[in-house]
Amino acid sequence: MGFLVRTFQTPARPAAPLTRAERRSALEQMLGGGGGGVSEEGAMRLASVYACVRVLAETVATLPLVVYERLERGKERALDHPLYKLLHDQPNPVMTAFEWREALMGHLALWGNAYCEIEMDGAGRPLALWPLRPDGMEDIRRGSQGLTYVYRLPDGKQVVLPGEKVFHVRGLSPDGIRGYSPIADFARRLVKMGLAVEAFGDSYFSNGARPGGVLQHPGKLSDEAYDNLRESWAGRHEGLSNAHRVAILEEGMTFQAVGTPPEEAQFLESMKMNRAQIASIFRVPPHMIGDLERATFSNIEQQSIEFKTYTMEPWLVRWQQAINTRLMVEGERETYFAEFVTDALLRGDTASRYAAHAIARQNGWMSANDIREIENMNPIEGGDVYLIPLNMVPADAAGEQPAAQPDAAPEEDAAAPDEERAILRNGVEVRKAEYDAAAARHRLQTVYLPLYEDVAGRVVRREANDIGNAARRLLGKGKRAEFDEWLERFLVEDEAFVRRQYAPLMKSYASQIEELTERETGRTAQGSVEGFADAYLDEAARRHVNHLRARVAGALRADTRYEIRDTSEEEDPDAAMVAQVEAMLEHLRESEPERMARQESVRANNALALALYGLMQIFRKRWITFGDNCPYCDSLAGRTIDLDAFFLALGQQFLPEGAELPLIPGQNVGHAPAHEGCDCMVVAG
Repeated sequence: MGFLVRTFQTPARPAAPLTRAERRSALEQMLGGGGGGVSEEGAMRLASVYACVRVLAETVATLPLVVYERLERGKERALDHPLYKLLHDQPNPVMTAFEWREALMGHLALWGNAYCEIEMDGAGRPLALWPLRPDGMEDIRRGSQGLTYVYRLPDGKQVVLPGEKVFHVRGLSPDGIRGYSPIADFARRLVKMGLAVEAFGDSYFSNGARPGGVLQHPGKLSDEAYDNLRESWAGRHEGLSNAHRVAILEEGMTFQAVGTPPEEAQFLESMKMNRAQIASIFRVPPHMIGDLERATFSNIEQQSIEFKTYTMEPWLVRWQQAINTRLMVEGERETYFAEFVTDALLRGDTASRYAAHAIARQNGWMSANDIREIENMNPIEGGDVYLIPLNMVPADAAGEQPAAQPDAAPEEDAAAPDEERAILRNGVEVRKAEYDAAAARHRLQTVYLPLYEDVAGRVVRREANDIGNAARRLLGKGKRAEFDEWLERFLVEDEAFVRRQYAPLMKSYASQIEELTERETGRTAQGSVEGFADAYLDEAARRHVNHLRARVAGALRADTRYEIRDTSEEEDPDAAMVAQVEAMLEHLRESEPERMARQESVRANNALALALYGLMQIFRKRWITFGDNCPYCDSLAGRTIDLDAFFLALGQQFLPEGAELPLIPGQNVGHAPAHEGCDCMVVAG
């Protein structure tokens, strides 16, 4: 009955946050410590308990704790999130991130609970995390408003904290409110026995590692003689410094040892058993606390793996979920999450690591700089290039002959000299060497297409999340002008963000295209394409931002309605506007990454190749068709013009035979793509 009353009663007084002085006082109490007996803190005097707690605390403290942004495919570090610096760098002005994680994990290991008071700003975001001693948490009450924590300061003052201002990580819990204390609830007797064994050992060895004995005198001693004999014997033969000294007995005295030999007492065996039992409570492998009696290379390696999987992983998940639920603002949890980087727990020896790096490098999912970053080495120039094996096929196509390309020359042309002609879809003939060069670059584009889609997805998701939040915050409250101002500021930042995201991919892509163009032409570029690639990135980022600006403007127009959502005349106009923006953003998430990837992978491929042709003193270019039958591209197939000329002009109405509607380019077309979905190639003419 008393438990239920305590659990369900509501606080009698309003909650008040701790002052900074009070937080410092609580922290000093935590760092200073105290206590005696077989309490949680007193248990740390037992070597095996101290070793286990230290292993757990230092392991958690050494693992980087990172805030990530959730992507459609993967994740990336959210360096701009305010929680990132708190968890990764410094949670409060007094402690480092290492010290903070070490202290809290120590609390978890000893008390089964770890608490911090959350210092918040006006928007409810954490500014600092101040640890609280678990033994100072007097009560946790559950009421209609959630949990309330009653904390006792070192001066005896009680402070009532609402649940939203307390960061609480629980261990194994009977009720989901407070965790079990491993010491108080399970290991108190073991700890008491261990302390008794250590006390016996201290007394045993301090007395010369010899059992007690009896000095026998043939006569009767006076009280004064008795005291003198006892003091003389103790001074000459007790203690480690006097161990094994020869005793000289006078006046017919004899000495007879009394006591149990160490072998029979099994002193060492008792210590080993107690140490093993303590380690099992904390689930720490024996070799990690100095017990190497049964250790071998194989079982230590296996125990290390099990330590990561069965010991640390549950603790880390508790941490991560507590952070995500208690420190993240509610609207952020779908986008952001905290996670420990656990790679170091299973870091192998040098040979094993390098073998794994070689596999990753050769199979194209890690670059040289990715590997160097893991090995704590600085990046190198050209190290962002990904090597991709081009002789691999999908599993379901294994054993099949490669499908014939509709644009390819007949089989007998495979060994023909370059002067032989290849026939395009519309009957236009080009040199086979030119077609082969275009085909090689087209294959490269298909390889890079998923990489482009991954980057595009990352960009679009960030844009959709931020614009959606701003629309609900500003447009939903009738603040159209403020939203417009925010949007322009965001687009300026977004342009730089887009450029940063595409830059490594563009660098890798450019190096591959340069290799193919040199193979195609037999020439070496007289200069670097890097400057052009930088200028292209600027243009691509600007083009993307302008497209996004137009999409948002379209959603805000009164005469525009997305079919995704039905609206009614009675609907609040602000809510309707927000709904329109959200519908547009949802459409953006679904379709834009694929569109952007196809457009940019083709556009960048051709633009880089043409830039390299100019550096190679090549002055003509030729259009080579790929992809589905298209009347527009088929009409351009084989067309050869000057390098700086345009296949189609801005605003030109292009209506070739077989086309139902004219193609009107929105810009001068000097290379593919000529339209949405075009994946043709332009080669040296």
